[in-house]
Amino acid sequence: MAKQKKNGNGDTGANLGFEQKLWQAVDALRNNMDAQVAEQFGKFIKPNFARASSASQEVRVLAALRDILLPKLISGELGVKDAGCFMDCTV
Repeated sequence: MAKQKKNGNGDTGANLGFEQKLWQAVDALRNNMDAQVAEQFGKFIKPNFARASSASQEVRVLAALRDILLPKLISGELGVKDAGCFMDCTV
């Protein structure tokens, strides 16, 4: 099986750490904004953080399913039809 590439932080694609970097950027910007601009920015960015967090969680779930199913499919322990049932039962 091919190794996953790691980014510059040593993390795989499933854990990019982007939320922490974004919050650091927001904190830096917040110190240089007036209150009205900061409030508008917060209203804009909050749903984007929620979507990003949700996508990050989905990536972790899908990676876990891949890690469970792929070896079983390769070994023949599980067929493609069985894998579909397995996913329906676990998700």
